[in-house]
Amino acid sequence: MDEETFIVEESGLFQSPGFTVGAMGISEKMGKLCVIRKLDISSKKRIPLNVLEFWNIFDCPNIFFERQIPFDGVSIEAITWKSNVVFCACTDGSAYLVSPFLAEKRRVQVCPSALWCCASSLHTPEVFFGSDSGSVFGVSIDEDGKPVTRQVLYIGVDRRVLSLACTFKNNAVNIAVGTVDRIEIHTVVGNGSAPKVAIYIDIPRQHIRKATIVWALQFLSNGVLVSGDSQGKVTFWNANNGASYKSIQSHQADILCLSVGSNDCIYASGVEHRIQVIAGLTGGEKQFDWSTVGQRLIHEIDVRSLVEYGPWLISGGAEHFLTISNSFISYRTPAISNCSVASEVDYLALGYPRYVEVWQRGKANFTKQLQHGKGALVKLPRNVIRLFPSKSKIVCSSLISQKAKFVAIAGDESLTIYGVSSLTSKNNRNRKKNNDKDPAVVLATVPDVSVTAMCENSDVLYYAFEDFTLARWDSKIKNHNSIVVANGAGVLRTMTVSKDNNVVVALNCRSQLIVVENMASTESGEKFNSTAVFRSINLNSPPIDCRFLSNNMVVVLSANHIFTLTCIDLNSGSVVGTPTSASSLFPPKDVNSKVKDFVTGISDVVDGGIAVTASNGAYAILSELSEHEKLVRYEAVQSKYRGKSAAVPVLLGSSKLHLATAKPSTPTQTPFKMVRYDRA
Repeated sequence: MDEETFIVEESGLFQSPGFTVGAMGISEKMGKLCVIRKLDISSKKRIPLNVLEFWNIFDCPNIFFERQIPFDGVSIEAITWKSNVVFCACTDGSAYLVSPFLAEKRRVQVCPSALWCCASSLHTPEVFFGSDSGSVFGVSIDEDGKPVTRQVLYIGVDRRVLSLACTFKNNAVNIAVGTVDRIEIHTVVGNGSAPKVAIYIDIPRQHIRKATIVWALQFLSNGVLVSGDSQGKVTFWNANNGASYKSIQSHQADILCLSVGSNDCIYASGVEHRIQVIAGLTGGEKQFDWSTVGQRLIHEIDVRSLVEYGPWLISGGAEHFLTISNSFISYRTPAISNCSVASEVDYLALGYPRYVEVWQRGKANFTKQLQHGKGALVKLPRNVIRLFPSKSKIVCSSLISQKAKFVAIAGDESLTIYGVSSLTSKNNRNRKKNNDKDPAVVLATVPDVSVTAMCENSDVLYYAFEDFTLARWDSKIKNHNSIVVANGAGVLRTMTVSKDNNVVVALNCRSQLIVVENMASTESGEKFNSTAVFRSINLNSPPIDCRFLSNNMVVVLSANHIFTLTCIDLNSGSVVGTPTSASSLFPPKDVNSKVKDFVTGISDVVDGGIAVTASNGAYAILSELSEHEKLVRYEAVQSKYRGKSAAVPVLLGSSKLHLATAKPSTPTQTPFKMVRYDRA
């Protein structure tokens, strides 16, 4: 690299689509967080796009996004984990079963009416769903792996089940049902057995014309039932007789969510975005008194879901991000950027939920006299074309080739490849500004596939779909070739290809490197190559991304704060050199500070150098990664124009870096106005 001049190009063209958090569920055993997010649109005429996201939380608070599954035309209201499967309650009366490792999503029709809530217990084979018609249904998986549905309880046709909680005690299942003005506790002995006498708890109204809605229910370890309602009260109940232990007026508006942490510590929040911490004054089975012990003011709008993982609390709601906090500090997840940059020409592709935009990057007038500063733009960036996926309504991911010859759009049910080479042709220089009607040739369409990962090299597109099948499309001969077919092996979430197109390295959701070797040469036009084989390499820490350092060595970005960058030999699977820690790349300004900066992205390796970006917006460039001591060519620099927004780094040659930032969108919902000491 040129040590005298290095140009950093920062792009803020991508406006991240706003997705609110509807529900969350956590699997501590697998270290997975499942999040239901809804597209934040002001129009209520249609159901907004729902996406189910999986996040890796093993190295919390440095959690990272793994994959997402879109749901169009259906609204998911609640989720819960059962073993290694996520059960989703939908408003069309159906339940979806989704695995974090497989691409398949199974659907079972539970009832004709909407499902508003769901709950499960470790000691019961069923997941319970609360319906709009006043019934509680159970869904289990039989010996053949098929979902089985039955009606467990009937509350009443005029009773909409809005919250559920269950616990296993004395060889029976206690199910707490929250409705309007009432909580019911039912004891079910076994599958098909008649339920015991229920306990009915009528909740008095504060105003005769305003009903009290029980939005959240949770059981403590000692069997005490906790409820959160529309009056802003957290109430503790004796589940054996329905008596009230204590009621705490913790909020001024509806409590929408509860979470029970270690030592039965309770977190409550809702329309009033303050997270209230409640703990017991006594412990064990004789616990009968509780009190507020603290609060967290880390949100500005509604909080709709809370989950705890170890000492960390993960919260989300009307804001377009997740917040990870403990008693001292809090972190926010960065906006997910669906940006792909053509490294050899001045174009980039921005993926949105319904379409993909291709932009021509701007040009700045930089001189050697500008040691560090902002160069004047001599050419503004412009939107040249907008593309839509064929046979799909949703864009899951997109990619533009290095020379901008084609744009690949992965929809939820198809893969569409557009030819856009006319954008860079010589006879296109004097063409007028593009609009939505600009021609784009559809080069290929692959129907009935759900693509999970894509990469490109030398105008050859590699894509993975299902569980997993690896294929490629050559832009020169316009054909598709299957490389590896291994259904059931697991979803590939990201991948990269070597410069000689002979090895593909991918990451799955099991902290493994998948190495595909001996691929057929695309230059000779060979079709399916039966000698292509794949193998897996187990990693000690969850990987975020990987890049080729050479044809037989990769650089792995990990969520672990100590082993952040690791070089791995693909032949032996062993670590080469010394891993690089995040603190050495981005040292804290204050040694005593508890706030850490996490590495969020890496670029391709160019001339032995790699760009690294951090969660606070800083970036650095280093080389000699496989050596014992790394060479930091350009130390960490804090961006003056992006603030603390994380960016996707792309090295454009040896002396230019492009940083693509996802601008967060503004939530459509206005915050609740809290009142303190009877003053607004």
